[in-house]
Amino acid sequence: MNSDPTPIPETFAAYFARYLGARKGYHLVGHLFPQLVAGKVDSLLFRQRGKSCTALAILHCDSHSEKGVSLTASEAEALAEACLEYFGLAGRTDFSVTLKIYDIGPGIIGPTSIARLNSDDAKKRASGVSVQRWMLDTKTCLAWTSNWLAGLTSKAAIEHLLQSPRLDLAERPRAIATITRPAFFTYGLMVLLIAVFWAEVTFGLERAGPGMLVSLRTLVALGGVNRAFVILGGEWWRLFTAPLLHLDMGHLLSNLVAIFLIGRLLEPLVGWRWMAAIFTFSALCGSLVSIAINAPGLICIGASGGAVGLFAASLVATYRIPAGGRRKWLIGQSIFGLVTTFLPVVTGDPKGIHIDFGAHLGGLIGGVAISLVLLALWPGDIERPKRPNLAVAIPILFFLIATGSLAPIRLSYAQQSLAQELLAPDWPSTEADMEAQAPGLVLKYPHDPRARLADAVVLLRKNEVSQAEADLRAGLSEKELLSEVLGPDIQERLLVMLAATLDGEGKTLEARAIARPACGIENTGFLAKVLSERSLCS
Repeated sequence: MNSDPTPIPETFAAYFARYLGARKGYHLVGHLFPQLVAGKVDSLLFRQRGKSCTALAILHCDSHSEKGVSLTASEAEALAEACLEYFGLAGRTDFSVTLKIYDIGPGIIGPTSIARLNSDDAKKRASGVSVQRWMLDTKTCLAWTSNWLAGLTSKAAIEHLLQSPRLDLAERPRAIATITRPAFFTYGLMVLLIAVFWAEVTFGLERAGPGMLVSLRTLVALGGVNRAFVILGGEWWRLFTAPLLHLDMGHLLSNLVAIFLIGRLLEPLVGWRWMAAIFTFSALCGSLVSIAINAPGLICIGASGGAVGLFAASLVATYRIPAGGRRKWLIGQSIFGLVTTFLPVVTGDPKGIHIDFGAHLGGLIGGVAISLVLLALWPGDIERPKRPNLAVAIPILFFLIATGSLAPIRLSYAQQSLAQELLAPDWPSTEADMEAQAPGLVLKYPHDPRARLADAVVLLRKNEVSQAEADLRAGLSEKELLSEVLGPDIQERLLVMLAATLDGEGKTLEARAIARPACGIENTGFLAKVLSERSLCS
């Protein structure tokens, strides 16, 4: 009795080659280049996108051999030339070529095989070819690659394919990365920033200036951040409130436009949870880098760090959009946003207002970092990134802390209100005016440490050392104003000047003791120079 022979199951290596051809746009070309693959690989595939060609060599390995793809440098270069030739690009030097080599089989990942692939001649010596080595273990459903970046972007998707039931490759793949949904978080964030700015103007300690310019004292009271507040004052909550504040209407509008332009494109791609995670994580990174590289007393505010992170993330997200006009448009928008963010069009103005490039840099770092995580959780065959409920924990934590900051903001607001009665409202803008008005300011505002500092400068120039010392000590005695209102910048100036005055009187030990708090903060600038020249930090 005759019966049909039992069909031999398709190996994963063969299925993987068919999958890449059906779903990823690769061309099966092994039959066209038999001289390149004979005895070396089971499948050869080519793909060309933009200015890049990719050649894939796939070999099915059985579990009891050390067999694997082994190509010399010249063979790798020959595959690269064949890939260019196949697409009519022979001789073109403006195209990059990547060679991906896959060993596939059960139980093939181990120390011996990893060492063999890491020392592969093609990886070391192939000229003009970027080589990636891969091993896919069909027993453990794990993948290994010699390229760490490829591991971040593709490893999870390949392991998902190893674990999943075989797909019917005759079906059309589901469309991914479509831009069809409304951007609710983007619009909600814009409304929140407008509401916060309305509160700044309405409840400001001083009347808003031209262009609805909010006073520095108001920004400090409502949560503006600087290094001294966070490190010396322990007010870390300001890292979360500062990105929600803005200086004036122009500052607010520029960030609103940036968030609108990129948010309405990015949020439908990744979903509102990942969108919120990208913005808040980037904004927090912007605050951290800002206080790290800016002067200790510089007040930093604004949502630009979060906006920069969104531009960076959208550029990474284009990896999941099919080639075409929509993808080019989003790439163009992202690059334009990033480039204009870092152009030093305005570096400052007479009022001492500066673009916070530290926040922009931190936002870029944060946006790229979280986008690489997002891409690793976004296989090419699903519509949106995985783990959205995990991602949403980041914005929930961010806004919970920002909301919880209302209690310390209330205290800060009360302290700044009190300061209005004790501090001079209009401080001289030039050094000459300050020296001329210093004696009168001390009489009118005896509790203002700035007036004491200015008067001490005038007295020292007159060589009235004892009176200058008394002024400096009186200024330092206003501890609450210095720590809660003016910030440590004025305190550091008072400390350094008093230490230098005492050192000039021969009181070296007392001078060093007084200078010690400033020694841990001042590394550059005039104050650091004074400390160094007098050896007050030794």
